Amino acid sequence: MKHSTRTNKSTSRMQLSGAQNRILDKLFGLPHEAVNRCADVLHDGYFQYHRGAMTVNGYKVVFGNDGFNPDDADDDIRSRLEVVKVVQAIERINKFWKGPVFEITGFGLSEGSYTWALRVETNYFNWSGILNTAVWDAWFRACGSKGHPFPNRLRQEIRRMLIRRAA
Repeated sequence: MKHSTRTNKSTSRMQLSGAQNRILDKLFGLPHEAVNRCADVLHDGYFQYHRGAMTVNGYKVVFGNDGFNPDDADDDIRSRLEVVKVVQAIERINKFWKGPVFEITGFGLSEGSYTWALRVETNYFNWSGILNTAVWDAWFRACGSKGHPFPNRLRQEIRRMLIRRAA
């Protein structure tokens, strides 16, 4: 599936790379029906939470309520870039952990494709804390913001994970 690389004012000159498009292609190949229902719940009942990590319908999900639309070439690609950056953060966490502490097992969109959700499997006790930090960091990075506190928070969370594991 080809993903949009056209931009609007808020993503001036921003494009998804081939590697980023491949990440999205992989997500679209994951199970989606149950995760679509989670995205609908998040869109309808938690719209005021712009992004985060929580349990919905019994699934652990990371989400964003911010305009993901894979078919609209004129749409803001920032939301798609945010999803890619969340996936990359999860990959980094797994690399530091030297094993799969988080596994992405589904991807879904709400009706109308405004809200996106990634289903994750994990036994890590503070999964929502670290993934909430990861999704906010991803959003700031996707927006091109510099000087925000989330990269440091994410590094601190990863260090805490490693210290707890070593103890």
